[in-house]
Amino acid sequence: MYKVKAVNFAGVGAFSVPSDFIIAATVPDQPVNLIRLFADNKFITVGWNAPVFDGGSPVFGYKILWDRG
Repeated sequence: MYKVKAVNFAGVGAFSVPSDFIIAATVPDQPVNLIRLFADNKFITVGWNAPVFDGGSPVFGYKILWDRG
């Protein structure tokens, strides 16, 4: 929610009617160019590039699934 006041040399006016803040974003595409950089019997290091489309909101993290399967 946000409100706005106007200001001029005479002073500060009243707040506007409140308005909701809506983020019009969707889920991002999948990361691309996944590559295994290093692996042994205890560790694995992987790399990738960010998704081409971020869904309209910056990507701030990734979830990694590792299955020895």
